[in-house]
Amino acid sequence: TLGDTCADGRPRFELQRRMPDGSTRRAEDGDIAAANLQAKIKQAAELVAALSPEQKVKWAEDQRKEGNELYSKKDYEAAMETYIVCLVASEGESKDQIKLPVLLNLAQCTLQLKQFKKTEHFCNIALEEMPV
Repeated sequence: TLGDTCADGRPRFELQRRMPDGSTRRAEDGDIAAANLQAKIKQAAELVAALSPEQKVKWAEDQRKEGNELYSKKDYEAAMETYIVCLVASEGESKDQIKLPVLLNLAQCTLQLKQFKKTEHFCNIALEEMPV
């Protein structure tokens, strides 16, 4: 929302979160991060929708390599975001080539961040995705 003006006269912008009761409150860092991730996922979905199955696999592999690079730099949260965006391409024909390795990478990131419930969750999904 636009509120008062800043000291230099420019309008002040404040991101707010609408609560279930209809009221609003100032968005916290976590709210902003979640909104940014949702926007990235939406953009990736629009991009991937226009790709052939082979192009989807290539795009996902590139995303995974980027996530691996971030992981190697110990930027686990950024790596997680990249891996999550990568999962956008994991539907359809390319699912087996993409989803399982990315889920395992996500599990490793959450393990490094000591987010053990998330680690368990990603591992369980990976087990469900494993070919028989």
